[in-house]
Amino acid sequence: MEKLTAVKYSILILIMTIAAIGCQNRSGERTRSVENNNDSDPSGWIILFSDGDVSQWRSDQNDLFPRAGWSVEGNELIVNARQEGDSVRAGNLITRNTYGNFELHFEWKILTVGGNSGVKYFVPGENDSYATYGPGPEYQLLDDDNHPWMLEGKMQPNDYHTLGACYELYKADDSKESAPLGEWNSSSIVSKSGTVEHWLNGKKILEFDRFSDDFATRVAKSKFKEFPEFGRLERGHILLQDHPGEVHFRNIKIKTTDL
Repeated sequence: MEKLTAVKYSILILIMTIAAIGCQNRSGERTRSVENNNDSDPSGWIILFSDGDVSQWRSDQNDLFPRAGWSVEGNELIVNARQEGDSVRAGNLITRNTYGNFELHFEWKILTVGGNSGVKYFVPGENDSYATYGPGPEYQLLDDDNHPWMLEGKMQPNDYHTLGACYELYKADDSKESAPLGEWNSSSIVSKSGTVEHWLNGKKILEFDRFSDDFATRVAKSKFKEFPEFGRLERGHILLQDHPGEVHFRNIKIKTTDL
């Protein structure tokens, strides 16, 4: 009887040990999953576009979503904007809300050879003409190799007009790597207490201080010099540009640390 009890005890210990190992493995898998995710607290994200919902966006001309130029197909937001010389334009999309300190994540792909678009931030929205011009720092989206400016020598490889740059002001890191034309890229814009970061496919490619003297000097020498508050607003809208070509966006989300 004592021997049987000992055997049962040994079996019980073995079972408990196996269960503990299993729990440890599942815990480890769960930890790795969190570490590989963009955000360990999904509830912290505000979804700006997913599953065809465009309620967070409006035209920069009025309070409505554009009837032409912009469309939704499944979980993709598409702009198939005017070509050069066309009289009809889709118009820019602008968020209904404004943001100060934030992390913006979006996925995008360009389908048009030489296509051009951009995501602007700290854009004012009180005046339609001001918002239409979109005076705010821009994360440039571009088919660098095939853009007419590149082919004509008006733009140099990886200058401040190319992919990932803060358009007209700061160029992206030379080591940036984009997906081939027509394939998805992942980008982020991070704003915190004046410091702005541009990310492309998991790598930081640019950082600058929008409240610095250097930023002010660059703006003063740029085509944005007529806008004294360019890039220096405490809060502003996010804007998706209407430019020639077909560009797709998906999984647009933002996390704000504004109080």
